[in-house]
Amino acid sequence: MPCKQGASVKRGLDRQQLDGTFKRKEDGTVLSARQLEVVALLAKGLSTKQVARHLGLSYHTVLEYCDIAKHRFAAANRTGLIAKAIEAGLLDPPRAPAIPRGSSE
Repeated sequence: MPCKQGASVKRGLDRQQLDGTFKRKEDGTVLSARQLEVVALLAKGLSTKQVARHLGLSYHTVLEYCDIAKHRFAAANRTGLIAKAIEAGLLDPPRAPAIPRGSSE
């Protein structure tokens, strides 16, 4: 199942690489399409429970996918996982919110 609209998965990935096979990067990191979807939704700020509901998975399956991805990227936590996924080019970096002109803080 592809990510729903607004997911931050890189658009330039070959469709065949995301359908049931593994996405391999030059540095050897490997994530399945489903693991990549989970990481992308976590990067958007969804909780584990929200990701599970969104993808029709169990809570524990989402935790397992997250743990596998953290292990493959040698990340200590989700923040590190997301940062390393962005560095590896698997996710687009977040965009800063636009600040209206003329506002001062």
